[in-house]
Amino acid sequence: MTSCSNIFNDFGFSCSQVRLPRGDEATYISTPFTLAHGKPLDLFLIESGDSICITDDGFSMAEMIASGINLSDRRTWRGLADLAESFGFELDDNGALTSHATHETLSIKLQSILSVFAGVCSWEKERLESRDADLSFYLAVEKKLRAIDDNRKLIPNATKVFGGQSYDFDFQWGDTLVDTVRPHHNAVNAKLRKVTEISLACEEAPDVLFIVDDSGDINRASKECKVLGVHSRAVLFRQLQAA
Repeated sequence: MTSCSNIFNDFGFSCSQVRLPRGDEATYISTPFTLAHGKPLDLFLIESGDSICITDDGFSMAEMIASGINLSDRRTWRGLADLAESFGFELDDNGALTSHATHETLSIKLQSILSVFAGVCSWEKERLESRDADLSFYLAVEKKLRAIDDNRKLIPNATKVFGGQSYDFDFQWGDTLVDTVRPHHNAVNAKLRKVTEISLACEEAPDVLFIVDDSGDINRASKECKVLGVHSRAVLFRQLQAA
């Protein structure tokens, strides 16, 4: 007969008592959510009186950095921080996902951290598929936008709300919302969906500009730029450089 504990293990969960490097005793839980290189996302429960700290102790971010994603600039944490906050967690200054619960609210918080982990996996996948894990293209675009007009306010990692839904953009440049795009179909499809959702939610759509990386295959970049241009303003990076 199949037991509940076996099913728990088959789903990819495991649980044990451990001692953290700083000396705290904790309950360690390994989850079935895995990052691109196969590392599972883990969490720790640390009890202190009637309060229980739920944290990944910074390991999720450390593993993404190890896989090649550049998170040295804290501005790039914005998307992860917003994700955590939407489920009642905080991304602290050390890069740890953290929240607190009582014994009565623990089950709800554990469900929430699983939702956070699912979002973290999606965020990492999108970043890797965009082929800009080291942020080189993002930083090049930021430098050029500042050079074009240093009096035009530039806000990196801007979040705007349309129709009750939050949307992240790489920059807000004056009144223009700007996203950098690698010419990869997954990245392009994600941008198309975003701009379509926004246009459906607004009577007057905002000014959105997509800047397409053309450092590789120029023909592919031009094709994807034209696809994006059907729904919004889109330019190749070399066109921006010529401005």
